[in-house]
Amino acid sequence: MVSAVVPVGESKRLQGKHFLSIDNKSIVDFLGERIVESKLFKKIYVYSTKKIVFEWGETIFDNEKKGVLYVLTKSMNIIDDDIFFIGADMPFFDKFSAEKIIEKFNDRSIIPKWKNGYVEPLFSLYHRSIKSFGVLNGSISEFLNRIDKVFINADDLNPLTFVKITTVIDYRIAKNIWKN
Repeated sequence: MVSAVVPVGESKRLQGKHFLSIDNKSIVDFLGERIVESKLFKKIYVYSTKKIVFEWGETIFDNEKKGVLYVLTKSMNIIDDDIFFIGADMPFFDKFSAEKIIEKFNDRSIIPKWKNGYVEPLFSLYHRSIKSFGVLNGSISEFLNRIDKVFINADDLNPLTFVKITTVIDYRIAKNIWKN
């Protein structure tokens, strides 16, 4: 088993998006409950720039407001484990999709990739060997080019898994998905 890391940071386009409420739950709590219910991970961490306690995961507080690559590599240097990185703005965590990624895991990171070449680094399983890169800040795309990885076809996974809430329109769409 591996550990899950959910990064909760600052959003430039939709302030406080992780704490927007749908059906009396914040987006991040809805996601956290789904991760817990999956029983796929030995430990769940919430990497946050805010001092917040979540019932479903252990909070790693860091007041550095840096990008995704920083959070990923810093997490890897704090947690001595392989990490399934799950975007906190992607509330439709799907156990089936996570299992498909975990099944492919061996000694290299597993990254979903669409037929058009777009990759999904925020729903990926990273091998602990990336710890050797140290803590980085910069382009996640450039980093992915440097690591030992295997791509898994994202088209074989549940497409709702990759719904991200980054704008007000995304939030409205997610609320409609939740209703159905």
